[in-house]
Amino acid sequence: MSTTERTLPYGQNSPATVIAVVLALGAALFALIGAGGKWPPAWIVAALLALGAALVPLSLLMAKQWEKAVVLRFGKLHAIRGPGLFMIVPFVDTVTAWIDQRIQTTEFNAEQALTAGGVRARGHAQ
Repeated sequence: MSTTERTLPYGQNSPATVIAVVLALGAALFALIGAGGKWPPAWIVAALLALGAALVPLSLLMAKQWEKAVVLRFGKLHAIRGPGLFMIVPFVDTVTAWIDQRIQTTEFNAEQALTAGGVRARGHAQ
C-alpha cells in the first residue's frame, strides 16, 4: 500500500457518505422551505431527513473484498457479513470483529522442526 493512499476506518465507505450528504442537503432545503412558511410540514420532513443523514453512515457498512464482519445483535451472534456493502440496525447491531481472509505467509527454517513429543529434530531435505 502506498503512503498516498487514504485509508478509511473499518466499515466507513463512500456510498454511505454520499447518501448522508444528499439527505443533509435535502434537510437544509426543507428547513428553508419551512422557514418561509409556505409549507408547515416542511419542518417535520427536514427533521426526518436530518435523522436519516445521521443514521445512514452508522447503518450502511462495507467490508473489503478480503474481509468479513462479525455482527452481533444485542450481544448474540446474528450474522457474518461481507464482502461488500451491508446494513446493520444502529444501536441494536454491532460489528465486533473484522476478519481478514488473506493468506498470510511466515518464514521458518526447514532444517528444524518440533516432533510430537516437543523435541527439536534436525533434518536435511534431499
